[in-house]
Amino acid sequence: MGSGRGEGPGEFGNVASMIVGSDSVVNILPGLPHWHRYTWGGDFLETVRTKSIGGLSEAAIGPDGVLVAKTQGPEGARLVLWRPGSEVRIVDGSFGADGVSWALISASPRMGLWSAVHSRYTIRRHALPEGAVDFEIHRRVEWFRSNDRENEESPPIVFGLTVDDRGLLWVWTNVLDSDAPTTPRPRADSPEDVNPEIANRYRDYVLEVFGTDGTLIASRRYDRAQDVAVGVAAGVWVRTEDDLLRSLTIVEPILESR
Repeated sequence: MGSGRGEGPGEFGNVASMIVGSDSVVNILPGLPHWHRYTWGGDFLETVRTKSIGGLSEAAIGPDGVLVAKTQGPEGARLVLWRPGSEVRIVDGSFGADGVSWALISASPRMGLWSAVHSRYTIRRHALPEGAVDFEIHRRVEWFRSNDRENEESPPIVFGLTVDDRGLLWVWTNVLDSDAPTTPRPRADSPEDVNPEIANRYRDYVLEVFGTDGTLIASRRYDRAQDVAVGVAAGVWVRTEDDLLRSLTIVEPILESR
């Protein structure tokens, strides 16, 4: 798929996201304001273009075959919605306010489209095909308080969101360790210079599971980033090993009790 220099029909230089639609068509998003569609056998079908200034990422398939993605541009993050045979729809104010710089989306053909932003522990469900918010889950806990003075330099964030066809919402947060040293965390000049053992002394990682009615089903806190498996797409979860990004382990999420 996409052979060439990335400039001709159906060509791309890199992949920001990839998803297989309900029609078995492969959708590849190259991080630009368009995406390419191919048959399962790799034949190029078409390029779908949007009026967005920013590139597209985080593609997923929602109910009725709707392709959902996120666009990131000067105006902030916005939802992109498209069904084969219709025009592309870009939803203003998709994530609660214009100018949101970082948003997460996840969708399931059975459970619909959900979103979150990194600075608030609020999970939203969007009605399709309009994209308007029709339900919210607000999680209020002491360990996720972005206005705490001790969290000013490194506030808690929501960094992962996955909905599956079992009716479960999986939410990952990065929060201040309750036993963190009182001295400031050493700064690193680049991600490669981060010492994971030092970083783990300052931060904890919390994975929580909700029902789509907002009921909290399970909550687990991890001391080390290397122990946290994160959902990426299509039910696939990965965990970074101790050598950081040099190797990944694919895991299957199992909820032992509900």
